[in-house]
Amino acid sequence: MIDDIIISPLLHMGTGGLALITTFVSLVVAGWMSWKKRPFNTLIGAIFIVTQLTLMLQILVGVKLLDQGFGTLQLYIHYLGGMAPIAFFLGFYWLRMNDKLREIRVATAVAGAAFLFVFMSFAIGSMYVAS
Repeated sequence: MIDDIIISPLLHMGTGGLALITTFVSLVVAGWMSWKKRPFNTLIGAIFIVTQLTLMLQILVGVKLLDQGFGTLQLYIHYLGGMAPIAFFLGFYWLRMNDKLREIRVATAVAGAAFLFVFMSFAIGSMYVAS
């Protein structure tokens, strides 16, 4: 049944744009909280969760496009652009830090790395879909 569903590459661009926006918001909020020396709290936790859900959606759409025959380049774009940021977030959650200031700084670094990977993948993917 799921094999019968055909999705447009424009949907993929939309989910990629959403992933780009949410990772940017994560970076800005975590950076602002780090600059203000505020601890990691439920606000940034909720933003991180929304970001991860968006990344997962983007990965699923990308895998579906791969299934539709859009080429193996899609696979590499999604491994770098979607799964690497998810791995960054997982690594952050595995770390247990007693120092709250260090925790928000690490959260900012994770959000920054995730944004860079998503931005790179969005740029490469945009060129690929355009062609």
